[in-house]
Amino acid sequence: MLERSRLIQPFRDPSKSGALASLAFGCRGLSFSEDGWEAVNQIGVPVYMGAYEYEMGALPKALGHIVQNSATYVRGFFTLKKRQIKSNWCRNKKSPPKKTQIGGVLLRLARSSERYTRHEIEREVYFLCPKELEEAVKGRVIELALEKCDIKNGCDFSLALDPFSESQERSKGWIDLGHHFMFFVDEGMFERACSLLGVITYRCEDCGHEGLSKVISINGIQGPVCTACESENIFECGTPKAEAEWQIAKEEQERAKRREAQLRAEDYE
Repeated sequence: MLERSRLIQPFRDPSKSGALASLAFGCRGLSFSEDGWEAVNQIGVPVYMGAYEYEMGALPKALGHIVQNSATYVRGFFTLKKRQIKSNWCRNKKSPPKKTQIGGVLLRLARSSERYTRHEIEREVYFLCPKELEEAVKGRVIELALEKCDIKNGCDFSLALDPFSESQERSKGWIDLGHHFMFFVDEGMFERACSLLGVITYRCEDCGHEGLSKVISINGIQGPVCTACESENIFECGTPKAEAEWQIAKEEQERAKRREAQLRAEDYE
């Protein structure tokens, strides 16, 4: 169970955010170096939160913690069901008054009780976090989607999951500054963050272990191996792209085994 953290820093899609964050009002208080700004903008543009707690180096320290401990981090994704997402407040408003013109007389009809229709949605959420906190992080993400957490100045996560307008879906990624985990609704931003921060998760074909890897020297060559059985037969996982590549590789292995068995049978005959 995670302790309550009130500091969730959003990131916006850099392709839709205009100027880089280093040029935005107040963002220099986040205390990034010039190289740090260039790096963080590869992930996304941090939103200026207008509160002291988000400034004075809180974001650089959190990202630095992830980089320094990336060997203990895993990445993954899961689906938020409709019941796990709080409906956008705009959908709970009554529709505006209807007007009509008849015979030069303006007739205002009674305000309709019809409500805005909510999207039938399920959303994929991508995350990277310490291995031991994986289940707790999923639980916290669900709480944030249901707006059950008291966040300093808000983070607009539930709005991004069920947007009513384009402006409500600008935020695509978030980082918990207290527990140092990140989560995203944009796969591209998630991939960039994993690459930049060095977070990779593996699945072992031999023993089925899924999680971290370690690097050892095999015949003088450095390479990742399974932490459970030290097998080299491992594949990246934890992202839709990696999962698809793993599935393709697995199918190719199965086809190769069937071909080999078929050749053996033909030789025996």
